[in-house]
Amino acid sequence: MITICNHKIVMNIYIPYELLDNILSFLSSPYPDLFNVMRVNKSWYDIGSDNYKQRIKLVDPTPDALALAVNSSCSGDTIMIKPGYHTLTQELSIDLPLKLIGIESNIPVVISSRTYVMIRTRSQVYMNNLTLCRIGNEIGFPPAVVLAEISHLQIDNCRITCGGDICCPDFALLYAFKGHSASSVIQKLYRKHIGKTTCSREFNMTRSQERPQAGLCVMIGASVLMNKCHISSMLGPAIKVYRGEFEAYDSVFEYSKRGANIIINGGKILLYRNVIRNSFCNGISSWSNSHVHMERNYIHSNNGIGIEINSEMKYVKMVDNRVVNNKMNILFGIRNLCC
Repeated sequence: MITICNHKIVMNIYIPYELLDNILSFLSSPYPDLFNVMRVNKSWYDIGSDNYKQRIKLVDPTPDALALAVNSSCSGDTIMIKPGYHTLTQELSIDLPLKLIGIESNIPVVISSRTYVMIRTRSQVYMNNLTLCRIGNEIGFPPAVVLAEISHLQIDNCRITCGGDICCPDFALLYAFKGHSASSVIQKLYRKHIGKTTCSREFNMTRSQERPQAGLCVMIGASVLMNKCHISSMLGPAIKVYRGEFEAYDSVFEYSKRGANIIINGGKILLYRNVIRNSFCNGISSWSNSHVHMERNYIHSNNGIGIEINSEMKYVKMVDNRVVNNKMNILFGIRNLCC
């Protein structure tokens, strides 16, 4: 039935609760589709609100509970992860549109695994307020804490590191984020749990034997948006883009042990207001005529070149970046580097 009220057309559509709820369960994302449905009328709002609540799952900090929640989810579900340690014994592959959100608390939400890829995304995924720590030296390609294979991934307020063969992720986290003010909560919580001799001894003995590991790898066909994240102390690059698209705002990339903090080989990268520092090699390395747009970034104290561009200049745009205290600040052109 259609009613004219205050010169507006109002649709009074009646659909049985069970039928509409079943239809809404097929929506791939609550936003904007489900919320648009909730705007139709009061009855649809109540049904849509109940449907949204049914899409939320709580995950306790027990081994593989997160994997079980992901594997049993439907498109558009929101997985709320409780504070504490969440261990994954196998790669977490996400093939549906999902949200993974860490519940805010004075205790961080830590996800750790020994697999060569910890989280692989093949659909539209959103992650917020998570600490991801990969440990171990399992062989595979490409080795990454997070691998965006296809579709779109958004990461907000997350921390990523790897610890190699360190026995406990808490020591890896303290080592990785000890100099970052946003990690003060992590420092206080983990320092009291660290074995003062065992972990330190193992840490010093194994670092030279560890294999490269990227923080985030963006493959062809994938796009990633990152906001206010911190990637530190990777055994390879913090970010590796292989013909995909990567965009980062207000994030910190630091202390990569092999290669540059950010490596792009084809594809497109946009960097705004990030800090890129203290790599054991270069700050940023671009190859294969990658499209690079950099604006207001602070690139400093890298042991190699601050910005290395091996592309034609028509693909590069740099505006108001501060590049200081690197071994060489900016290099344009092809050059063989051993790092």
